[in-house]
Amino acid sequence: MRSVVLALAAALCGCSGGAVRAAAPTEAPLLGDAWFTARGTTLGLDAAAARARDAAFSEAEPPGSPPDDQLRTQAAAIWATLCASCHGATGRLENVAATPPDVPLPRAFGGARMAMGFFFGGDKMRAGLYRKIARGAPPTVPPSPMPPWEGTLSREQIWALVAHIESL
Repeated sequence: MRSVVLALAAALCGCSGGAVRAAAPTEAPLLGDAWFTARGTTLGLDAAAARARDAAFSEAEPPGSPPDDQLRTQAAAIWATLCASCHGATGRLENVAATPPDVPLPRAFGGARMAMGFFFGGDKMRAGLYRKIARGAPPTVPPSPMPPWEGTLSREQIWALVAHIESL
């Protein structure tokens, strides 16, 4: 199932086979039920309680505490597996040449401008990134290949991915 999701993600992102790929993560991302089972085990909860806990996370502001080791590992694995093929391993568009000319370039991350955005934009910027990851790109001309990830990733995983992007 995971390989189907990953293949679909690559197709939806408009990523070609010639794109520069990130090094394989040390751990595969856990998606859907597998995530809630693993997260529940870590937190001493069953999968249903972990899912309910996740549903309580706000979409408007990040959780009060920084991601723990499990979340940081998952965010890095999600980035390497689902994001890096379009945004680059470091978030700096290492594979721009692989983007078809009629497709908008993906957003570049990292660097001083991004750091300033997080510094001055704070949680408003983080919430904007959360929405973009969760819901995908809004309709544009030409259309953006950024797919929605809500339903595939938990709210907690998306917030951890936002923190990962901030660290690039």
